[in-house]
Amino acid sequence: RITYYQAGVATQLGYYQNPDTNNPAGQALNPQPIIQLQDFAGNAVSQAGVVVTATATSNVAGGYASVINGTATTDAYGRATFSGLSIVATAGTVSLAFSSGSLTPPTPATVTVTAGTASKLTVTPPATATAGTFNVTVALTDAAGNPVANSGASGNSTAQSFTLGGTNAFTLAGT
Repeated sequence: RITYYQAGVATQLGYYQNPDTNNPAGQALNPQPIIQLQDFAGNAVSQAGVVVTATATSNVAGGYASVINGTATTDAYGRATFSGLSIVATAGTVSLAFSSGSLTPPTPATVTVTAGTASKLTVTPPATATAGTFNVTVALTDAAGNPVANSGASGNSTAQSFTLGGTNAFTLAGT
């Protein structure tokens, strides 16, 4: 006698493929997570059309985190395959959580976010300044404001003009 078991109704989400756990800010996770619908016993449930949402929370004091391409819809096998999911966050650890309505979510994944690709110069004027010579801080950062080390960029900048008194305005020229 052969006994067949059929999975029950979806009650929870589980990992079919875990997300990357070490990733530069703003770059797509590789591998991308795949979330599986499961019944109460952890068996895969085949059901298409269920939307799964990814959210990120920074574990860094004063940090922030957000996701790009943070939704995926289950296919006929009950799998939500994310595409282009990335985390923009303060460098450090981030909790990446997945949810869908009343389904019990899986344990959030911990992702270590490192500085991403250099994308901007961040200029920080001095806290206080008087007429004359003073220093500004110029840093190469990624889109999330994380300092990018060893970018290979170099150059010199000099303050061409500045105004003190009510407004700090700087014009920088560099090579």
